[in-house]
Amino acid sequence: MKKSLIALAVAGTFTAPAAFAATANVDVYGVLNLSYDHVRTDQSGNVDKNLNRISSNSSRIGFKGKEDLGGGLSALWQIEMGIQMDGNGNTNTPGGALTGSGNHSLRNSFVGLSGGFGTVLMGIHDTPYKLATSRLDPFSDTTGDYNIAIGSVNGVNAFELRANNVLAYISPKLGDFTFSAAYVFGAELSNVNPIPDSNNQNQICNGGAGVNCDNFNAYSLSGTYDAGPLYASLAYEKHNNIGGTNSTTPRGGDDRSSWKLGGGYKFGSTRLGLVYEKSSRTGNTTTDRSAWAANIAHEMGPITLMAAYYHMGDGKTTADTSAKAWALGANYALSKRSSVYARYLAIKNDTGAQYGYVSGQGPNSFGFNVNTNTDPSVFSVGIRHSF
Repeated sequence: MKKSLIALAVAGTFTAPAAFAATANVDVYGVLNLSYDHVRTDQSGNVDKNLNRISSNSSRIGFKGKEDLGGGLSALWQIEMGIQMDGNGNTNTPGGALTGSGNHSLRNSFVGLSGGFGTVLMGIHDTPYKLATSRLDPFSDTTGDYNIAIGSVNGVNAFELRANNVLAYISPKLGDFTFSAAYVFGAELSNVNPIPDSNNQNQICNGGAGVNCDNFNAYSLSGTYDAGPLYASLAYEKHNNIGGTNSTTPRGGDDRSSWKLGGGYKFGSTRLGLVYEKSSRTGNTTTDRSAWAANIAHEMGPITLMAAYYHMGDGKTTADTSAKAWALGANYALSKRSSVYARYLAIKNDTGAQYGYVSGQGPNSFGFNVNTNTDPSVFSVGIRHSF
């Protein structure tokens, strides 16, 4: 499952499962998660009907620590890097070696303070909006991940985000409630874009010399209720002045926002999850849409069986941009840290929709451009090891 300091702070702990101490206050941890994927494209032309690939599903390595400063105050930090274990981003050299910087990227990396007042951090981090429902996705970081629907606008990730220039606050647990807030600053981002653009997959500030992103900003809020078998969350996020084009005067642009409501319940060995989301954008109502995701997971000893259904609605002013998808999966735990799994995902796009394998990489996330009115599917088998 997706894990992060904000999520861990909500739980009131900082130590990663199965992490080992490298020094007195440094933990080294990671996840290696690779799968073989067989993709049926349902497309004609120069794209093969059947494609095969190895995928590195959010594999990463991280270092983190916490220092007791006395008086109930602690300093904490984390540096986490995504590793493309399949070699994606590398290039072949004449000598046969693999080179290139595309095989790694910074994930949640920050420094902060925690105490009775809660936790404050700054750096790169998942937004509270993203984290509010992450525990409600049993397919997380594999084929069938709910980001195909939640946060996605016609196949491009808009709100399930990891942002740069983040200042975040996580409240202490107040009974069964926790509150989180984050602000994303636009300054210093003329060549570094904090969040991708949901409409055309370009990034918000476009980048390039002379482009001023000072007018861009975003904020993200969430509240969660966690009491025994019941979990519920409500989250809201807004991006201001996105997509502006004038590089010589203060930038203007559209605003976009989204809210979502999530709920989960566990009875015995069975878990249920439901997420509903509503997104809108000023100046471009084609991307106003709602989506929902429902799932179930059942444990039988080392085996976990799961299923999910996703529905993505039409844009407000664009008919026939809806889609639906369903996913099946099974995990087999070899130990507390290692497991094998199988997944199957099928997508049904309407005549104007082009939802792909996993949101966040856009409609080409299968490794090809997903056409509208197609029904792509993928079967995956993988191995996951955490340390």
